Amino acid sequence: MSKPAALEGEVQAIPGTTPFTGADAGVWALVGQVMVKPHAKVTVGGKKTIYQAEASFQFNGTTPDKKPITGVAKITLAAKPSKLLQAANKVLVNSDELKDQFGNTLKVVASGKLTTA
Repeated sequence: MSKPAALEGEVQAIPGTTPFTGADAGVWALVGQVMVKPHAKVTVGGKKTIYQAEASFQFNGTTPDKKPITGVAKITLAAKPSKLLQAANKVLVNSDELKDQFGNTLKVVASGKLTTA
């Protein structure tokens, strides 16, 4: 099944809902924006495809005894080989996703014209 290749701006960062280690309540938030690594050679309509996305999330909450607690999680989503694009030419494609133990997620939502085989 073919999947569209991802371009800049087509990776969503979704904060998790599981409290940080040692916390019993709190909230995760994206720190900054999703950082991507564009592919130098593979483009769609003049826009570069991407082969890696990275995001940092910060947790602010409380421990069971109501003391403040913070935490940071960084996740990196890397492209896998496809039939069309091998080795150094890997790109992220629609529905690629990575979720950490707290539920923080990077997810590709692409609809471009270049698709994998």
